[in-house]
Amino acid sequence: MSSARVGDLLDRLVEVHEVVRRVYLIADSDASRTSHLLSATSESGYSARDLLARRRPAEAYLAALDAQCPRRVGPMMQGVWRASTGDATVDLAEDPA
Repeated sequence: MSSARVGDLLDRLVEVHEVVRRVYLIADSDASRTSHLLSATSESGYSARDLLARRRPAEAYLAALDAQCPRRVGPMMQGVWRASTGDATVDLAEDPA
């Protein structure tokens, strides 16, 4: 095996290890929960394992986080008094001086 290939393999192992280590921590050090979070399919249609195989470690970690705690899909918070255009007390484009 060439040294370039060994280096590439080492890089990939480090990427996978970092993601799995972090997922293991959010799974409260439970190996079966870690496995579940890594294999659960996210909204993108990929699991963390799929994304690790594609060398996308950041997206893999986010997919595992989404499996742990799905993102809320709801309306944004609204105050009691609704804002309307022109209701600002000071024009933001106006120079205060």
